[in-house]
Amino acid sequence: YRSMVLLLSGFSLVVANQGLEQLIGVAGPVLLALYPVAIALVALSLLPRCWQSASRVYGPVLGMALLLGVADGLQAAALWHMPAWLARLPGAAMGMAWLLPVGATLLLAALADRALPAPMPRMA
Repeated sequence: YRSMVLLLSGFSLVVANQGLEQLIGVAGPVLLALYPVAIALVALSLLPRCWQSASRVYGPVLGMALLLGVADGLQAAALWHMPAWLARLPGAAMGMAWLLPVGATLLLAALADRALPAPMPRMA
């Protein structure tokens, strides 16, 4: 407990001494990377009865959301230039280039989930 308190206190001290401009500069790209995953996770959790096996759907969809979210975050941090095909996707100018590929991944994962047999329940 003591080490955790010291660690969090030290982290808070460092963050508090940074300028607001610098904090926003770091937080923006991080949030851009995390928003697609959070939005996809919330959307998937609203439909729990639609999947025979949630892991068949959640894994690919959240993986695609993470991949494209990180790409958006790196672009916002000016560490990476988005390829032209990704920049041409609908919503790319608003940081929503991830939406169409994640939707397509959801559709494919849902179809695969329906096509494959239901998993056997695990015995404890």
